[in-house]
Amino acid sequence: MLLISEQGGRGGLGMIHSIAILWAIWWQCNIKVFKHKQLAIDQTLYLVTELILQWNNGSATLFTCVVDGAWKQSTEVAGLAWVSAWMKLKCRCRNKVLSIWLSSPLLAEARALLEAIKWVVKMKICCLSIFTDCKILVDSFEQQSDPDWEVALVVQDVLAISKQFQFLSVTKQVSGGASA
Repeated sequence: MLLISEQGGRGGLGMIHSIAILWAIWWQCNIKVFKHKQLAIDQTLYLVTELILQWNNGSATLFTCVVDGAWKQSTEVAGLAWVSAWMKLKCRCRNKVLSIWLSSPLLAEARALLEAIKWVVKMKICCLSIFTDCKILVDSFEQQSDPDWEVALVVQDVLAISKQFQFLSVTKQVSGGASA
């Protein structure tokens, strides 16, 4: 998981993030023990981001985005899509870019993420939680690089744009896809 946030001093967002993570883990353990239910990690991460925003006096609304890229090897044409939602407003948007030439399926996933983030920036949203079904892409963001130079360039573009957010997380989605 890639997590970027503004860091305050003592008692700043770094402290709030730590408390929110511990509280979400504790909450998930209680659900498992007392209700005999296993929650997916993306549900726990969603709780973390909601807690952070609540403790931040509700000054920001969490925006979530599920991104996906599809790639056809014979033509090297990709389709990029993302589904986004404001959790508090219960508003959903679907966006797609079709027929773009790309050299690999990983690059299609990375470009879907980049296009979604560009769209979110235009919407002037400051708190974003992104889910992707591509673990390799999440790993590339954690390492802030990739052996494939094209993917590495997209990773650097996303990292540069990410400085505009108060909160940004990029996480491997446990199930579903952009159509979910």
